[in-house]
This record gives sequence, structure tokens and C-alpha cells, in this order.
Amino acid sequence: MAKARGFRAYLSVNPGTRSIHIYIRQLPDGTELRFSGNTDRLVDDQTGSVWNPNRGVATEGELTGQGLREIPYISSFDWAWEDLYPHTDFYEGTPGVSDQ
Repeated sequence: MAKARGFRAYLSVNPGTRSIHIYIRQLPDGTELRFSGNTDRLVDDQTGSVWNPNRGVATEGELTGQGLREIPYISSFDWAWEDLYPHTDFYEGTPGVSDQ
């Protein structure tokens, strides 16, 4: 689990496309979702709805059609980023789903 400006966030990493999406896990009504699943199919623990992790949209179940708010980010080559921001720390992660 990650936090962004006080919000709990879900980070989706697709190893095939190397794309990254960051979503706020809170619905407009204030419900905070927890997810389990894999890089192709997520299921929220509250309603059992199925979510597309690359779009942040529920595709099956009670929440079908609802979407999570995406947090914008910048993707860059580490060497290029370090040239601009020399005091940067880099972290490595494991692709897949983590909601800890």
C-alpha cells in the first residue's frame, strides 16, 4: 500500500508493457477499497467487483463502470532523471499486485 498526499493509493505495474498507473483507492462516497488479484484482473475485497488495473475501471460486479482517480506521474530513464536531479534515491520493486 502506498500513500499519496494522505490518500491510500494502488500502484499497478504491467511487466509486459512496463506501464505504471497510480490510483486513489477511495471512491467518491468515501469507501476505501482493498484489492487482490494479479496484473490482469483485480478484485476488490469489499464488493467482489472485478477491476481493470490498467484503466482503473470496474468491469464486473456491483461497481461496474465506476472508476478510480488516477494520480499523474512522470516516467523517465533513471540516468536522464539523475542528470536533472542528482540527489535522487532509486528504489526497485517487484512487478505484480501488492496491497500491503
